[in-house]
Amino acid sequence: MARSSTAASGGLMLFQDDSYAAGVVTERELQCLTTETPTSASDRSTRPASNRSAVHATTTFLPAAPATSNPPRTSRSADSRDTSRRADSPTHGSLIVGPTVAEDVQILENYLSLGNNTASRPRGYRTVFSANNDPVIYWSVPKRREGLHMAKDPGRSQLEVMEQVLGPAQDELITLFFRFVHPCFPIMDEGMLEDLRERRMKAVSCTLRCWVLMTAVPLWDRSPVLRNWPHPSHAFLANQALMSLQEDFMVPGVHTVCAAILDLLARPVKSVANNITVAARTVGLAHSLGLNRDPSSWHATAAEKSLRMRLWWAVLINDHWASLAHGTPPNIISDRYDVPIPDLASCTPIPTSDEERQALESFRQLCILTEILSGPLTLVYSLKTQADTATRELRKAECSLDEWEMSVRHFFDLRPEIEPPAGHCSLWLCFLSLRLLIQRLYLRLALLQPSHSAEEEKHYRNGMLRKAALAILDFVIALEPSHCDEFWFAHVTHYLVTSTTILLRCTIEAPDPSIAQTSMAKLLTFRQKLVTATTEWGWDLADLCLERCSEAITRIAEAHSAADAAAMDIHQMGELGSSDMLLQPLTDMGAFLPADSLDFPWEMLWDTFDGPSTAIL
Repeated sequence: MARSSTAASGGLMLFQDDSYAAGVVTERELQCLTTETPTSASDRSTRPASNRSAVHATTTFLPAAPATSNPPRTSRSADSRDTSRRADSPTHGSLIVGPTVAEDVQILENYLSLGNNTASRPRGYRTVFSANNDPVIYWSVPKRREGLHMAKDPGRSQLEVMEQVLGPAQDELITLFFRFVHPCFPIMDEGMLEDLRERRMKAVSCTLRCWVLMTAVPLWDRSPVLRNWPHPSHAFLANQALMSLQEDFMVPGVHTVCAAILDLLARPVKSVANNITVAARTVGLAHSLGLNRDPSSWHATAAEKSLRMRLWWAVLINDHWASLAHGTPPNIISDRYDVPIPDLASCTPIPTSDEERQALESFRQLCILTEILSGPLTLVYSLKTQADTATRELRKAECSLDEWEMSVRHFFDLRPEIEPPAGHCSLWLCFLSLRLLIQRLYLRLALLQPSHSAEEEKHYRNGMLRKAALAILDFVIALEPSHCDEFWFAHVTHYLVTSTTILLRCTIEAPDPSIAQTSMAKLLTFRQKLVTATTEWGWDLADLCLERCSEAITRIAEAHSAADAAAMDIHQMGELGSSDMLLQPLTDMGAFLPADSLDFPWEMLWDTFDGPSTAIL
């Protein structure tokens, strides 16, 4: 095991062994982490250097015990690591100490360390950072619930089933994961990636391996090898991977965070209730591991700091965009984390191709976009925000979004007719969805103003909202098969439902028949595009929108056709009246407009009920 240069000063030790999986070590192990015995020359020569270079996905974020006089052991073979993991199951885990008592714990530990018998005293607390009266301390807790039988190796049985189903396709799926998924969401360290590339599977968490395979299955046809093979049952594999994650949450750690993030990125995407639950549990676990704290000044290697930052932002991205998709308040508040956005160098320490570098840049830009999203999300779910405050926040978010758009155009060619690197189409659709949300909130503010003073504002905001929804439909209509085959953020499927529903309502309440006809024609073209993308290109992200909005489009189109025919008859009879050309109201709106709060956010619907003029929600 390689030892961190900061170990002697009480710094953070990076563990490469799976015996310390899930951020869990025993008290005996804590005392022995820096006292390993030398290995043979053959072991040192056979173990790749990359395994010693970075934090494993099963890394524990605990400081090292003081170094002893015993010489450090430089390495262990992969087989040896796996043997030790099987033979010595950890019993304790590490959680961050809350800020309300962290300083008190530090003072107490400093006092107790003055005794003459400190070497024999169990070290229940470990300080990883201490400055500005804001120490970061971890403490040891039991890993398993007493008396509860749990799998010694969570996910093992499910992984074996998946391996039987996939057979020789596993290697190709891992290759697809590295090419299309990891650059867009770089949540693994170099050691883990090297183990996967070299197929050293015993060094990788079983649950994480399940989700690596599961996340790559939708990319099956991108492989020239796999596209000629029959597709496995997506639903069956998804259920196996989900069961492995449920087991892993019983003994959670950093690898659980990685697997949960892949779960939220995976498809199919109709398991809304499960996604909401997994997102909340992942946020809670990330907080307990201290991922929400800036590690820049910690006694840790650059690799671990980078991994912590990327993991936190992956959790934050899923939390905020899932909130927008599902209509549930975000679990993360902006003033409760201080982790900076990772730069491109920390995302890819090893030189990569231009395509991969651009995909990594799309992740960084999604981090920036997520920061902008946090402001409007607060307005969506706040029950006490005043209208004037909301207006200022929306203007601030709108300006930030305009600046973001200008900043990315010089290196992102996001026109749909140009095939972009992986993740760029998904990033652009997230941008369009955020712009739609801002216009939706602007309209809600206008609707809450007195009718006699804000009619012009309401008409203007109505038009801007319709324009924002049309932009999303135009973008999807322009997609090509190659675009649909790339990496897509799973929450995009819900944004398609949102934009379609908003444009349907705009069509119903359009003040001008020509505007309604234009919107209706766009909706029909959009629906046909989704049908083509689903049946011919296998783009499953279109399924939910077709399921929830197809009938609504049909019925409103039929109503428009009937109104146009009636208007033409009246015109031919010489009895044309302006009021007769208006679309007749549909009496059974609930029969075809989606209003399930789990699938569709109520705040994103067209709220026309009266409310107090001082609050927006």
